[in-house]
Amino acid sequence: MLPDVVLPLIDRLRDQIAHGERVCILSGGYDIYISKFAQYFGIEEVIASKIAFKNEICLGRLEGLDCMGENKLTYIRSLVNNFYTICYTDSISDLPLLKAIDKPIVVSSIKPQEWAKQYLYEQIIWN
Repeated sequence: MLPDVVLPLIDRLRDQIAHGERVCILSGGYDIYISKFAQYFGIEEVIASKIAFKNEICLGRLEGLDCMGENKLTYIRSLVNNFYTICYTDSISDLPLLKAIDKPIVVSSIKPQEWAKQYLYEQIIWN
């Protein structure tokens, strides 16, 4: 069973896909499981920290940059050239990314995040 917060977000993303909008998951998590999550919910594009393999054996390191902090900004710039961008996040570590996109949305548990209020970001609060 998915946490309650995931369902409203998935509904929003499915609605965006149904309206022909481009949806991509950009995550600091590992591509191995993030891509399965995305596939399950019909999201085709994923950029995540990529685990390195050789001959189907995990090398115990990342391939390229991790998808965290400033690196997320590098990845998103490679994806969206002059597109309107919406970003959902639960982490202040995404602040560089949030400052660079058109519509940042912060997802929080139980109470609003003070840092998100400071930047006047829309927030989705779940209990």
